[in-house]
Amino acid sequence: MTSATPGPALDLVRTIWCDVLELEEVADDVNFYAVGGDSLKLIAVVERLRLATGHPVRMVDALHAGTVEGHAGLLADSAS
Repeated sequence: MTSATPGPALDLVRTIWCDVLELEEVADDVNFYAVGGDSLKLIAVVERLRLATGHPVRMVDALHAGTVEGHAGLLADSAS
């Protein structure tokens, strides 16, 4: 799979997802809810992303983005 999202953002999101969801690894294109996510865990992911980057991510955007690639794209969008 090819991604236009920068590697460091993908790495950060993967790390946060794995930590919050207690997973060993996660694919970049899998849906957050399909791998055990729920609304409270999404709040934790959004807060961890904000703390790690200093960029706010809106919950509604994180909900609609739904994948590692999508969440990394939100970070790229908020940095520009």
